[in-house]
Formats: sequence, C-alpha cells, structure tokens
Amino acid sequence: MKILLTGYLGRMSNEVRVLAESGYNEETYDVFGVDPFCEKETERVKKDFSEAEKNVDCVIDFSNPALTKKLLSFVTENRLPVVVATTGHTEAEKAAIIKAAKEIPVFYSSNFSVGIAVLK
Repeated sequence: MKILLTGYLGRMSNEVRVLAESGYNEETYDVFGVDPFCEKETERVKKDFSEAEKNVDCVIDFSNPALTKKLLSFVTENRLPVVVATTGHTEAEKAAIIKAAKEIPVFYSSNFSVGIAVLK
C-alpha cells in the first residue's frame, strides 16, 4: 500500500510513518509526503502538491488548515481517498471537505488524540 502524508515532518505524521515503514500489522507500506516546511525535497518528500506522488492508495492529512484548499483539489483531481486529521478548520473549509466527500471517500476527524476520544 502506498500512502501520501501531508504535514510529513509533523509529530503525528512521523508516528504514522514509523508504523507504516516498520511493518505494522505484518505489512510494510510505501510512504511519501508533502510538507511546505521541508528544507530539501527528495524523491519521497515534496514541498507542494504539484510535485507530490499521485500513484498512492490514500492520503492522510496531518498538516495545517492553510493547505486544505490545495489538499482537496489534489485528492479530488486524482480521485484519492483522504483522511483529514487537521484541527482548526473554518466553516468554509469544513463545507469544502463535505463537498469533496460527495466525490471521493473522506474520513474527517479534527482530533486523533486518545484523550479527546475518551472525552467524546
């Protein structure tokens, strides 16, 4: 399975990447990334979606609401399922996520922390 992580250099993306690359659930995953804060682009990590790997099975977003518009454009244009796990979206951004869900599979949760899950 190939995964594209947005916010590749962030703490949560790092956790996903470590699990995926270490053979979580007895299967290894190929992980690519997009992060505007990466200092040096590589074959696997790009600064923006225009250069990102498009041949992936899903996109997992642990980035920033500032990337939401570009993220949704990328996933809808490439018909990719997406997990949106970013906090702080505006009402307009939430509406755009809901609109995208009419075209592609979307899982949206603004918080993946265990503490918040327990509170809910």
